[in-house]
Amino acid sequence: MSGRRSHRTLMSVGLGSLAVAMAVGCGGGGGNTSPSELQSRLLNPNQLPPLVDLRDFSWSDPTDFVVQGVFSPENTKPSAVIGAIDDAGFQAAAGHYSLPKGSNGPQVYFDVARFDSSGGATKARDYLHAQDLTQPCYTACVVNPQDYTVPGVPNAKGVHQVPNGSKGPPGGHPFERYAVEFTIGSDLYLVDARGDPGSIPQGQFNAGSKRVYDFAKQHSG
Repeated sequence: MSGRRSHRTLMSVGLGSLAVAMAVGCGGGGGNTSPSELQSRLLNPNQLPPLVDLRDFSWSDPTDFVVQGVFSPENTKPSAVIGAIDDAGFQAAAGHYSLPKGSNGPQVYFDVARFDSSGGATKARDYLHAQDLTQPCYTACVVNPQDYTVPGVPNAKGVHQVPNGSKGPPGGHPFERYAVEFTIGSDLYLVDARGDPGSIPQGQFNAGSKRVYDFAKQHSG
């Protein structure tokens, strides 16, 4: 099954192929925020051994951010996610894709997106969290999404997509996923890890998410 179009595909533990861009009528980015400015507020995965930063992303359009930077359930129309992010006041975003050194998984992602207000960032966080709590598969799924709390990260909403032992539909691949979204002012941060069941140590995910938060807090404002 695949829950994220483009670089966060749930079909494999490697880097996914780029999805075809959707032709939708979005307002695009706004304001004076640049993706490069946001990149400086985002912890680089190389600062969290054994992660290795494999690819950096810059987004100035909500369509590109959603296509390359956001997981969404297979039953959710891409235009709905793009519209929600655009309506929240998207301005720009940046991200990192990484893997543990010498490993094909789990995939780990750090993203930051700026909105035109703190209320917009909160609105986007709540929308994405609701999507994370929705069954990601089109048909029978191999995970049960549950609310998840990362200690020491305020203004956060998290999800643990817990393996349920099901084999899923033919061609499906068992997986496990942790995701947390938190806001600092008008910036929305996403920490996302996906891999084979049991491949994501809970303590490491919590510690890494806390490091991302601490770095962002130190470099905000």
